Amino acid sequence: MMFIGGLGKLKCFFNKSLQSLIILVLCLTGQFAFAKNYGHWYSEEELKYIQSVYGENIRQLFFIDVLAHLSRAERKSLSAVEIEFPLKGRASGLFEYAMHLKTGKMYISALSVKFFDDIAIAMA
Repeated sequence: MMFIGGLGKLKCFFNKSLQSLIILVLCLTGQFAFAKNYGHWYSEEELKYIQSVYGENIRQLFFIDVLAHLSRAERKSLSAVEIEFPLKGRASGLFEYAMHLKTGKMYISALSVKFFDDIAIAMA
């Protein structure tokens, strides 16, 4: 009897996972097939919230948590890195993450972080 209940839970898990995967594939296909502007998906207020909260969390993760596990030489090489969180990237795309190697600036758009957050929640 427990096996049948476990099978039902497994089926539910796969249905949720399949739905999330289909949504992700559709979004990725649309992103690469057409140059679209996704800036209208989220309000400016939502993006400002993401920028302030997630931006600070990512900075702390990088500059406190990650650097604590690196060697002195690795920490020195990353000391020039700056992280910027614009509300949207140049194209207002869903995957606008970039690193300018000469200046050490890392760009992570709030729009991209919000989209990634939504996908992570959908797959949970």
